[in-house]
Amino acid sequence: MVLYFAYGANTDPAVLRRRSVNPSEARPASTPKNLYHICFRHRAGYATVLPGAGTLHDNFTFPGVVHGVLYDITGDELHLLKRAEEGYTATQITVVPYDNAVTTIIATAFQSHSWNLLPSPVKPTLQYRNKLLAGAIHYKLHPDYIRWLESLDVERPSGYGLPRHYYDTPFIRASTYAVVVIVASVLCAVLFT
Repeated sequence: MVLYFAYGANTDPAVLRRRSVNPSEARPASTPKNLYHICFRHRAGYATVLPGAGTLHDNFTFPGVVHGVLYDITGDELHLLKRAEEGYTATQITVVPYDNAVTTIIATAFQSHSWNLLPSPVKPTLQYRNKLLAGAIHYKLHPDYIRWLESLDVERPSGYGLPRHYYDTPFIRASTYAVVVIVASVLCAVLFT
């Protein structure tokens, strides 16, 4: 069995079922105070955990602690999640179960790869926020965290999808630059040969 700490959409039992993950145990947990914070800085406005306490300089960072669900899953189920969590890397994180505040546990969690981090937090989409809220309510996560999720201003994508700044990651910038260089090289080769 693998201990997996979910803080995003995977806190919602319906999301895990769609991903063919059936934990043998699930319990609320959080990171120790000021060790990590959750914010919406992953590409397309998804959540990630970052080191440190974070600040409440915007409404899209919950400072000081990350609330989530500690699951017991199989190695095969963790592999399924790794495939689903595009742009995230599996890392080890310290968590404390709500029902045993004196015990710290090392669990696997997914953290955004630096190439998929936005420069600053953005609003989550309504659909994504609702998944986090469903998981938080289902597992009875901390009331302050639930209130924060409920209070979030959300992005409601129009017919054209999310605004451009939701994709302003180092990976997208480097990819765009690479395409421009390739096109310019091809044009030069055609024009000057």
